[in-house]
Amino acid sequence: MVVAFINSTMKIVTYLSLFCIVLTSCNRKEFKLYTGTYNCVKSIHTWEEGEPHVYENTTDHEIQVEKNKKRIQVLDLVVPIDEIEPGQEYRKGSDTKYQSVKFENDLIYFLEHTSVAGGGYEVSYIGKKVEEN
Repeated sequence: MVVAFINSTMKIVTYLSLFCIVLTSCNRKEFKLYTGTYNCVKSIHTWEEGEPHVYENTTDHEIQVEKNKKRIQVLDLVVPIDEIEPGQEYRKGSDTKYQSVKFENDLIYFLEHTSVAGGGYEVSYIGKKVEEN
């Protein structure tokens, strides 16, 4: 009876382990779809206390997303591939200074945020993939 319980538990653990490996490998394979060149709109947003917010949008900015071993690079943000989830934002930094990136379908959303007492600065890129690497 105890041996049968241990055997069934071992089978469950084995199946769960295999399931987790398959899920992880699928995400890595799916990520390869995100490498390439993106044509983006660049938005700059600045603000200072007591002053109006300033917005500037420009088009036709190309961003390269490159894979190097187990990391990807978007501008100067380097992200371990295991931490990228399709449709989920990856964020690195503190509350006052951070970078974030999100991949969804063939789109990229990138944000660099810096804020200090009385002001701040944000640069974002939103764009569609135009070429694969």
